[in-house]
Formats: sequence, structure tokens, C-alpha cells
Amino acid sequence: MSSSCGSAAPLAHGIGPRFTPVGRFGALAGWAQRRRWAALALWMVVVAAITLGSAAAGSTYRERLLSLPCTDVQAATGLFKEHGSDQAGDSVEIPARRATD
Repeated sequence: MSSSCGSAAPLAHGIGPRFTPVGRFGALAGWAQRRRWAALALWMVVVAAITLGSAAAGSTYRERLLSLPCTDVQAATGLFKEHGSDQAGDSVEIPARRATD
């Protein structure tokens, strides 16, 4: 009597342990599966680089975007400065009631 513990059923259509990846993404997937910790470390480096890059460029990009003339952002900023400053920080109470059964 054979034990099924530890053995997996074969997958359909030839996809199994001997399946070789095809193409660049398949090769990349195979590399990431064989070297899981290296792939995880690489993703962490990529996320850190994107975060640091956006933090470095973020304030300069935002300042340039807000200072561009004839843009929707500049028009909205002008309207807020002209009309919205008096209402900044105000709060509104919204009355609500419970639904009765």
C-alpha cells in the first residue's frame, strides 16, 4: 500500500516539476522561485529606491506643478485663495437618525 503523504498528484498538460519556463518572464519566474531570498531582497531594494526617489523629487515636482500658469491646478489654487480661505477649518454637523424596525 503506497502512502500519498508527501507526494503530489501530477498536474495536467505537462505542467509539473519538469516544466521549463518559456520566454523572459518565465525565466525570471524560475530565477525568483529558485532564489526566493534574493528576489525578496531585490524587491525591497526596488521599493526603497522608488520611495527615496519620489521623496527627493516630490517637493520640487509639487512646487513646479502649483506654479505653472494657465493650468487647472493653478486655477483651483487661485479659487481657494480667493474664496475658500475663510471657511478653512470649519466643521459641519450631519444629523442622522437610526432606522426603526
